[in-house]
Amino acid sequence: MHLVLARIDGHRDGHQSRLRFAQSCPMSRAIARNPNDRAARAMLSRPDTLPSVVRRMTAGRLLLDGASVEAVAEQLHLSVQTVRRYKAIVTEGGLDALAKMGVGGRASVLDREALDWIAAALQGPAREHGFASDTWTNSRLRELIERRYGVRYSRVYIWQIATNLGLGHLLSKSRR
Repeated sequence: MHLVLARIDGHRDGHQSRLRFAQSCPMSRAIARNPNDRAARAMLSRPDTLPSVVRRMTAGRLLLDGASVEAVAEQLHLSVQTVRRYKAIVTEGGLDALAKMGVGGRASVLDREALDWIAAALQGPAREHGFASDTWTNSRLRELIERRYGVRYSRVYIWQIATNLGLGHLLSKSRR
């Protein structure tokens, strides 16, 4: 699996940027083409195929190929501190040690059926779920999940859910 990151908005001058993984991850592209492809969804839900893990492993390979910490950080839009941590892990235990790093956090309360429902909702217009326009935003998805499942997640975790489903690119930054 290869990784090509694309900056879709944001600036190099300190503003937070959003990266679009849907075009860089083959499994995400498969889901975007066919949202009902359960095999692609299952692959994306495996920790080793999550965009964050793919990016981590790409960083490890680049470091092993002799790239500098700064070059890897720049290319993959990671902090220098994160790449230094990856380099220490790769130096100590190789790519296997980097692959064994956890993805963090506790397991989600949402099961596979709930995630499939969320993915289907995101691929349709937000208006179908009572919102004023068709555009999906992080706060709208957050509200929808809270309404349907009775759990309130942070905006960061909402973005992670959408990204893990290969649909993070569908979340607009502002209401329209």
